[in-house]
Amino acid sequence: MPREDIVVADDDPVALRLLARIIEMTGYKATTARNGQEAVEKIRELQPALVVIDIMMPRFDGFEVCQQIRNDPTLTHQPYIIMLTARDQAADYRRADEIGVNEFINKPFSPAKVTARVQAILGQKQ
Repeated sequence: MPREDIVVADDDPVALRLLARIIEMTGYKATTARNGQEAVEKIRELQPALVVIDIMMPRFDGFEVCQQIRNDPTLTHQPYIIMLTARDQAADYRRADEIGVNEFINKPFSPAKVTARVQAILGQKQ
């Protein structure tokens, strides 16, 4: 069974802090990563139920992180992956679909939308 941790990865420190705060206010533990390599390491270590990841990051972009996770036989559970994007390009959506991204949230994002998605995916914490 996956843990209820949520790994949040974004190289923008303001967006990262905001996402972590939104998730923690929803009742879940947010573990942050500032780049794709750090995200992959934390996902492998924690095996979270949910990953919220920006497309454009240093070291590995969101697509590379997703590919590594989806192709990792050591993960006992594949997390639900939400990809954040400011680019809104059809090619990004096609590529993401091919590598196993579950859904997108466009930037700038609404805290209410992030909260609603987390609750819908993982359930509401009391």
